[in-house]
Amino acid sequence: MRANTSAPWTRRLGLGLAGGTPLWALSSLAIMALKFASIALAAVPVASGLSLTKRATCSTTVESCSSAADSSSVSSCCVNKPGGQFLQTQFWDTDPVTGPSNSWTIHGLWPDNCDGTYDENCDSSRAYTDITTILNDNGKSSLVSYMEDYWQSNSESPEAFWEHEWSTHGTCVSTLDPDCYSSYSKGQEAADYFQVVVDLFKSLDTYSALSAAGITPSSSKTYTSAQIQAALLKVTGKAAVISCSSSELYQVYYGFFTNGPLQDADFVASTIGKLRLENEAKGFPRPRCSPVPPKSARARTAPAAASSTCPRAVQAHHQLTTSPTSTPTGSFSGKGYLNAYYNGNEDGCLISAGTWYTTGTCATYTATASGSGFTLVSSKGNCGIVSGAFTCGSGVSATTFTAVSGKLAYNGASTFYASVVPSGSTQATVYTSSKSYSLMDNPLWPADLPALSFYASTIAAVHGQSLLKFRECGMKSSKYSSFHTSSDCTIGNLPTPNMVKYNCRWFSWTVLLSSLANGLATDKGQHDAVSNPSFDYVIIGGGTAGLVVASRLSEDPRVSVAVIEAGNFEKDNPLVTTTAELGVGRGTSIDWQYLSVPQIYANNQSLLWSAGKGLGGSSLINGMTYMRPSSSQMDAWPSLGLEIDWNLLFNYSARGEHFQPPSQALIELGAGYEPLAHGYDGPVKTCISPNISTSNLHDILNSTFRALGTPPRHEFNDGDLRGFGYQSATIDRDLGIRDDAARAYYYPFAERDNLVVMVNTTGTRILWSNESSSQEAVATAIEVVNQHGETSSVHANNEIILSAGAIRSPAILEHSGVGNPAVLSRQSIDVRVNLPAVGENFQDQTVLAISATAKQNYTGFPAFVAHTSLQDLLGPNTQSLYDSTLAKLPEYAAVIAAQNGGASSAAVQEYLLRTQLDLLLKSNTPASEIAPGMIGDAFGAVYWPLQPLSRGSIHINTTNTTAPPTIDGKFFQLDFDVQLAVETSKFVRRLFTTPPVADIIDMASLNPGFDVLPENATDEQWATWLRSSPMSPNLHHLGTTAMLPRSMGGVVDNDFKVYGTKNVRVVDLGVLPFQVAGHSMAVLYGVAEWASEKIKATLKLT
Repeated sequence: MRANTSAPWTRRLGLGLAGGTPLWALSSLAIMALKFASIALAAVPVASGLSLTKRATCSTTVESCSSAADSSSVSSCCVNKPGGQFLQTQFWDTDPVTGPSNSWTIHGLWPDNCDGTYDENCDSSRAYTDITTILNDNGKSSLVSYMEDYWQSNSESPEAFWEHEWSTHGTCVSTLDPDCYSSYSKGQEAADYFQVVVDLFKSLDTYSALSAAGITPSSSKTYTSAQIQAALLKVTGKAAVISCSSSELYQVYYGFFTNGPLQDADFVASTIGKLRLENEAKGFPRPRCSPVPPKSARARTAPAAASSTCPRAVQAHHQLTTSPTSTPTGSFSGKGYLNAYYNGNEDGCLISAGTWYTTGTCATYTATASGSGFTLVSSKGNCGIVSGAFTCGSGVSATTFTAVSGKLAYNGASTFYASVVPSGSTQATVYTSSKSYSLMDNPLWPADLPALSFYASTIAAVHGQSLLKFRECGMKSSKYSSFHTSSDCTIGNLPTPNMVKYNCRWFSWTVLLSSLANGLATDKGQHDAVSNPSFDYVIIGGGTAGLVVASRLSEDPRVSVAVIEAGNFEKDNPLVTTTAELGVGRGTSIDWQYLSVPQIYANNQSLLWSAGKGLGGSSLINGMTYMRPSSSQMDAWPSLGLEIDWNLLFNYSARGEHFQPPSQALIELGAGYEPLAHGYDGPVKTCISPNISTSNLHDILNSTFRALGTPPRHEFNDGDLRGFGYQSATIDRDLGIRDDAARAYYYPFAERDNLVVMVNTTGTRILWSNESSSQEAVATAIEVVNQHGETSSVHANNEIILSAGAIRSPAILEHSGVGNPAVLSRQSIDVRVNLPAVGENFQDQTVLAISATAKQNYTGFPAFVAHTSLQDLLGPNTQSLYDSTLAKLPEYAAVIAAQNGGASSAAVQEYLLRTQLDLLLKSNTPASEIAPGMIGDAFGAVYWPLQPLSRGSIHINTTNTTAPPTIDGKFFQLDFDVQLAVETSKFVRRLFTTPPVADIIDMASLNPGFDVLPENATDEQWATWLRSSPMSPNLHHLGTTAMLPRSMGGVVDNDFKVYGTKNVRVVDLGVLPFQVAGHSMAVLYGVAEWASEKIKATLKLT
């Protein structure tokens, strides 16, 4: 099994010892630092080393707040719990002034619980009142000197401030408990705490980060919070929190998880939880925030004197210098960091496993003299060169290193190599040579090979198989059969390519197959697979959710995953990649183009339901909008028996997001954002479209919405949607293309040996075991049909996961005998699981439009959106509509129950409808979404009510398993849906007739005009116009395999498992029980990430 794909090049790394202290002079107070990829390793002097703990009893280290950390088998001495997220907080004090004029100062390091709550003052018996003495007694007098400059209070003595921070926060760090020390002396843990805080603070240079962005202290100039937070994002790679006092920036928070005990931990940057933000609400950043006057602009009040026992020694921030002028020759011992230098510049450091990391906190390494050199140990164990790579771990034999001209050296060489320059959460392995790796046995190509992938022609038949084409050479697989050749594999332009016998890897799994009869297309192109292949997990549907699950499950190389996709690869299809137009892929070959039955409540219109057909699913053809729902909606779901709420959804969707903040130019055009509302390390790239209009259209719309009572909003992903502003989209800003699910979750990982995608292959029905011992139906395979109409099956060792979408997944279940017996009997299908809710509860939003002609042409992408509440639409009539609808709920519930085939009772339906209705009124959840825009002189607004109460259905109508099912959306069946659409339509027309929008359009072109619907038109007239107007579904169809208790009409449980089955899950939009505000893609990415975690938690290997 290949650990990673061959890199197109390797980076030269220079590991050098930097710092004001020569390597040969390092003492027990010094730290060593590495530098790679033209990275030079350097020594960074710091205070004395940290105390040794019972770390030796921690056989492995785990990251705080991870599922592994929650295990009872992991000691609280080995990872901080329950407080697993640390906040490093910094001050900018000017009244009075504290600290140097060119540096922020330390507030503290606070352990928060993983959910954003926190504990304080956890052990009064250790609330020490003599911090200065404790530090001096532990040999940390230089630390005290540093703290006197950089850890000051503006209202009390430094000693009092330090005592407060220790007793309030330090006593709540579980790994600092005295019982965690093998040889403990009083106060030792406090000394460790302050050392860690200072070391961490030194790595977080807030002042320099702001200065680099042109944000400098000023008594008059102001900056937006977005500008400030964009600058601070570069400090750790995660969003910081800023606080303002009287509109002046005065505090910054950085979040971290830790790997191992705090005393010797690797710090991993993280975002900060919502609950903590709510607790800091008084200081939450205002729209504009000054970096405050320079510290010299206000008189400085000297803090109270420190303890007389502490000699003061002013010490500025350590700055790396050039290498020592003399070559170190002696051995030495000490503690330190290994800082990485790339192209002569410091760029990250090594963390405890020995890998290069650019956004985390450096690991502490211990150097011990050994002969003429020294050995290194990290918290993971001994460090050595293993198969050419710098590695630290419990089973590693210590290697003796030396120093050459101040640089770390191995065998006299001080240049090291890495396959990539890491960024974000990526880590890079560091190697000692670029040429020492055999193509037969190692995961990296030699540095002088010109490319990553090489191609060959054919190889001879093996074990009776036909000639097979292969494409990639060089990696030996230990799990699968291998082909060897010396004549057919050419390696770039090497002079003698046939002199080496290269190992050639076959495409994933196909060497294990025995027949080429079925013509299934696999992930590496149109290559043949065989009949009845077997995988641990088989996923039906390579769409938005299916590819998330496939990618996450296949992260474990022991697990085999197959994805069955009816469409084809569409990576370079211009209908997909374009961001200049929306919806261009709909109605084409990459759209299923499902046609509904006539909608009898919408003037008998038959509507086209679009759904993506191709690897990437509907993320190939949707509007690209990335917008999470209202937090109040998600927080209501637990009342329905669901485990998911806003915090869970946010955390999982942020895991998959890679937000690209707007440029300064976009911010000046009105594009704002809240850094804490996004994720930055996930695979899905999101941004505010860089193609937005540079005209004044934003200001015109903003002013008009404000006049109508809808406020401006600069962020739509933080759980609060009401307002007007710019929306985020799934766009790769740098490439200028759509970032669909395949581009995010599949193509970067396509070369995994354990991940196979079969395109042009339709999953049709589940095949079951005949075993009678289980009370639950056990799936063994999925029947598939290829593009030629030939049928075969793909076997699942563990589970089958349906991700075919809210239209096709219920159809597959029904063809498989899972559903309403009445529906199945009409097609003579035997009932395997009696589950009447399958295919019921179908919901989508109705898209409508009002348009006009503008008096001038406008250019740019219409990235505007507005969410209006029920109060925005109806004003004083809001309560009246609520009351009248509430009175009709029993009637509505009876209608739904009568047509859902016994899926749920009228009482259950009334409860569900009441939940939706109450959210609209009581929680101010948006009632409608409006997307105004202009292209040329065409001005228009599409809009849709967000919370329909009507319920439709999806059911099969034939035994032909590839035929589309019957779709009935029941649009406008219930009066409330009509009324909400009427009120939204009236609001949108008011938008067109209210200045300043009214000033830029030709009112005679308004559609519908006042000749069709007079200004005093009745609601009945509006309803008649709506039912006959062109409308379309919103591509947000859901609910047909709802996650609800079975008695409430559920199809899947909280583990996504289909009721009555042992090993079938559904992971797609069908599991959402009812509509949400925002857009379904962002919800689905989060839900799929959550589902992946649940599946991995029950992983079984064959």
